[in-house]
Amino acid sequence: MALRITTWNGALKNPFSFQPWSTQKTFEYMFDTLEADIVCFQETKIQKKDLTDDMVLVPGWDSYFTFPKLKKGYSGVAVYTRNSKCQPIRAEEGITGYLEPPSHPGKTYKSLPSSDCIGGYPELSKEDALLLDSEGRALVLDFGAFVLIGTYCPASVDPTRDAFRIAFVEALFCRVRKLVTECKRRVVVVGDLNIARDEIDAAGAKEMMREFQMVSWKETPTRDALDRLLAPNKHGVMVDLCREYFPSRLGMYTCWDVKKNKRPGNAGSRIDYILCSSDMQSWFSEANIQEGLMGSDHCPVFATLTPTVNIDGKQKNILDLVNPEGMFRSGERQTTFNVPAKPRLCMRRFPEFSQRQNIKEMFRKISSTRVAATMAPARASTPPSSVGRPAKRLKSSSSSSILRKSQIPKSQGQKTLTGFLKPAVSNRASPSSASDAPQTDIGQPRASSLDSCEQPSSKEAAISVNQSMIDPIESKEQWDLIFSKRRPPVCEAHGEECIQLVTKKPGLNHGRAFWMCRRPIGPEGESVAESGRKTEWRCNFFKWASDLQ
Repeated sequence: MALRITTWNGALKNPFSFQPWSTQKTFEYMFDTLEADIVCFQETKIQKKDLTDDMVLVPGWDSYFTFPKLKKGYSGVAVYTRNSKCQPIRAEEGITGYLEPPSHPGKTYKSLPSSDCIGGYPELSKEDALLLDSEGRALVLDFGAFVLIGTYCPASVDPTRDAFRIAFVEALFCRVRKLVTECKRRVVVVGDLNIARDEIDAAGAKEMMREFQMVSWKETPTRDALDRLLAPNKHGVMVDLCREYFPSRLGMYTCWDVKKNKRPGNAGSRIDYILCSSDMQSWFSEANIQEGLMGSDHCPVFATLTPTVNIDGKQKNILDLVNPEGMFRSGERQTTFNVPAKPRLCMRRFPEFSQRQNIKEMFRKISSTRVAATMAPARASTPPSSVGRPAKRLKSSSSSSILRKSQIPKSQGQKTLTGFLKPAVSNRASPSSASDAPQTDIGQPRASSLDSCEQPSSKEAAISVNQSMIDPIESKEQWDLIFSKRRPPVCEAHGEECIQLVTKKPGLNHGRAFWMCRRPIGPEGESVAESGRKTEWRCNFFKWASDLQ
């Protein structure tokens, strides 16, 4: 039985508004649809207090979370493992080993005995290490056969954080390298590295190189660090699985700028990876992206481990290797095996969830026959006499409301703003003064009193109606012309209506509305749109909304 690992940025926040997850809206259904056995999420952007039963108590799954220590609603990584396929023997938070394990208060991971820690920690000062691990960017799980690192590296959007970003990437790769070379461990790294490895991995690579006057794509510190970590670099110890299976595939992107509508045109970048140490590359049978699955501005990436793997010339079932020793034999779970406790970092072991059960699971266990038997007497026990009472009250209240309505005079209609601003004519005005005033508004006759009143002759009524009658359709059309939205301009290249946006860039034009071509940016990037070339993608039409006549 194969084992699939999936990584996905952002999908933990609100994935259920997209198909196919919107049909059942549960993580259990999502994981089954992904056919995944280990799922790593990045950018969870939640705190521990925000966890719900639906997130933690997923039937058949265990979960591990790390949260930012200082900045709230930011970063965050989560790993889910399928109980029927795998169970880690150790789990750690962070990459430096300086965080405090829940099982040993007052200590650090790296200070624990070698039998209780995973190892391979980079050499850092305590101050630097705690800073790097303060944002909840990594989880490390030991499955026995390999060490899994789920990570979310900082993005390169703020130049003031470049030093932190480079330091985190260097510390992460140092931990990986030490696990492989010094600890002799197999390692799998999954997550959003926020690094596009080669020019082929970014739609706008050429224009970015021109903008920053770059000679080589890999001259940035983080790209250089990733290149040194990966084969075929002579110092490389890891393999980029997706690129190994698709070495020259174009457009294999995993992230898109959805604010600029770049996903339909596939103008994105490949920054989400599944890496494995070179000594276990043969353990994988496939790796790919799932660009058609929605849920965030990223798409899932997966890699599948073969059912059997070669260790020292012997074929071993993968399930025997990714669980506590003896739990599986030849891929079969041993019912007599005494399962050890899950790692203390497992969310099911935290006091908030250790004695709880997902309420949906509780209701699943109630048989449908029992529910039917319980509800049937309830329906039969309803007293028939209670049905008629509300009807009597309804009759009384409805009659009184009708009477009240008949006593309220109906307001007259109006055509002009002048008529709207005029003071209302007093109800005490004499009939003669009311008839002498010129009538320009459309109105229905006032509700007459229940007492007798003088009725005008038919001839006088006809004259009055002719004087006050205005075509309501014509009036509506006139008002529609005043208040209707102006039609959007049409772009010259495609002859299609444009889309209106508002600039959010700081400066003189902040907050100004403008019109531009509604088509998405193409795979060649924004430079094609700005060049004025006519293509099937976005053209260079631009007009300020205030400039439209």
